[in-house]
Amino acid sequence: MKNLRWYLCLGLLISSGYALAVEAKKKSSRKDYSYFGVGYGPVSYTEKTPQAGGFKLEMGSVGQNMFVRSGGYVAVNDKIGFYLDSLNNSFANTQKESWDIQGLGTIQTNDTQIEVNEFNFYLANFFTKQQAWLFGISQNRAVFSRFTFRNGPKMEAYNEARNTPEIIQIYRDRSEVINALEDEEIYEQYIKRDATNLDGEGNPIHVEVTEKFLGISLLAGYQFTNFFDGHAGLSYFAKAVAGVPAYYYVENFSNSTTLDSYFDGYDINLAAGIGWETTMGIAYRLQYDMGHRFRSLISKINSVGQKVILPENELTFHRLGGSILWSF
Repeated sequence: MKNLRWYLCLGLLISSGYALAVEAKKKSSRKDYSYFGVGYGPVSYTEKTPQAGGFKLEMGSVGQNMFVRSGGYVAVNDKIGFYLDSLNNSFANTQKESWDIQGLGTIQTNDTQIEVNEFNFYLANFFTKQQAWLFGISQNRAVFSRFTFRNGPKMEAYNEARNTPEIIQIYRDRSEVINALEDEEIYEQYIKRDATNLDGEGNPIHVEVTEKFLGISLLAGYQFTNFFDGHAGLSYFAKAVAGVPAYYYVENFSNSTTLDSYFDGYDINLAAGIGWETTMGIAYRLQYDMGHRFRSLISKINSVGQKVILPENELTFHRLGGSILWSF
């Protein structure tokens, strides 16, 4: 009987809140709307290891990806509302990645594919008719695959340098040193120079390394918009959002290792768009987005006592696309 009373009170509270929101909504000039859009743009991914056999190593690739986006806005009243945004890659192109040693050159190349998906939820607090503070949460996911490894033009010189203590010491003196043991572990983990990637004649064979990145970020930002605020005609918006990764998880499917971290990195997202809103509750929008995510190096000792490392990495994207919006 006591539980029943609690459920009745909870139901009454939810019903009352909903009724108040509906009543407030009747007085709101800002309209709910939904949207659907497509676009195209480059995605770049970079990893940097502080030491790899005594040298600084950087891996990077840039690819062109098509994406589909959808979402909308739910107005509570003139001042408060909620934005929902989702984005998914419709396909991911294959691109070339290079492994570059600072001061030496490219020691290895491979083909890569990267797919990025995200879902964003924002609470909007409009402090003027067209300006709002945004507070939200984002779930972002990326799958990165490497395959068809090839020796680069400087691989032989790199192997020779690794076996020359004087040369290694010169590079160590120019950069921050972790320690010799960690140098070897990073080298063995990331430099693929043996027969696992090349056949007997030095030609590449198919070896695939796939990693999944999952993150949950806390976001805050500012937005200026006049879409569906009660007018028809020229419409526009601009948005700037920054965030911190509250949780970051990485899984390597090739060796079944996992790594995670908390509040270590940052997110930056910028967007702007212009469009035309009709008197029939339909609008058309051209939009540009730019985003950058940085995550610090993660390392841990696994169950068999080996050190597992994910280098610091950066994901940057530029997106240009068109959307149709409707409010019925």
